[in-house]
Amino acid sequence: MAVCVLVCTVFALSFGDALVRKMGLAADYQMSIWQIVFLRSLIALPILLLLCARRLSRTTFMPNRWVLLRSAMLAVMWVFYYAALSRMPFSVAAAAYYTLPLFILVFSALFAGERIGGIGAIGIVLGFVGVLIITNPRASGVSLWLLMPLCAAMLYALSMILTRTRCATNSIWTLAIWLNVTFVAVGGAGLVLLPDGASTEVWRSTWVPVSGAGWRVMLVSAIAIVIGAVGTAFAYQRAPSAMLGAFDFSYLAFAILWGWLMFGEAVDAPTLFGILLIVVAGGLALMTSGSIRTTEA
Repeated sequence: MAVCVLVCTVFALSFGDALVRKMGLAADYQMSIWQIVFLRSLIALPILLLLCARRLSRTTFMPNRWVLLRSAMLAVMWVFYYAALSRMPFSVAAAAYYTLPLFILVFSALFAGERIGGIGAIGIVLGFVGVLIITNPRASGVSLWLLMPLCAAMLYALSMILTRTRCATNSIWTLAIWLNVTFVAVGGAGLVLLPDGASTEVWRSTWVPVSGAGWRVMLVSAIAIVIGAVGTAFAYQRAPSAMLGAFDFSYLAFAILWGWLMFGEAVDAPTLFGILLIVVAGGLALMTSGSIRTTEA
């Protein structure tokens, strides 16, 4: 059940991320990251509150420090990833970002006591080789923008370990609501505190008037983030992080699809080979998690 929920969640998140990239790049929108994050969660919050109105009491709604820490890590993670999306092809940013199941495997060993083993170690190496092939840092240079999705991957991995180990008893609605409250706070802070036309175009805080079409796209993006927030919390509360990390790789296939359909981005042979290595690495991570469950049993 958790695996099916996660794959559907990843599909929704990948589409939502494609919309964010479109809103930031397309001449019809040209919104800043801060405006996108702020407005999207401002729309998502009433949807979440409506869905969970009868499910939460005052006590269960209030967050603890772990819920707030998880929300902060995820909010910063998405800002980093959206910054990368504005500067590189969708499939390349996604490939760098989707080292995250490998980070989940490593952090599961460090913080949750799960063993990696030889197979898991091979998977980690293959995954990073795949990312190096796709991003080709020797040709393009290792830039700040390439580091952005890698930092996002580490933050996401840590937040999912936190979900499993410290937030397992919290309602998924509590986690989803406070994540979006944090998004509103981070987006609002960026709009207010950063100067108009900050040091780079990516970090600009300019407020752009939103058209009717823009509001419709924003609504779809908000629905996607609602699905993502609830689905991710649901899945990672109910299954080992290392196992789910393997299925998180399905995002790569969806990223290639949206990149081709929405931005006309072709995928060359080296990129496909790199993605294949990453998928194999995910399979090895799945085998590792299976051995963990067998040992625990």
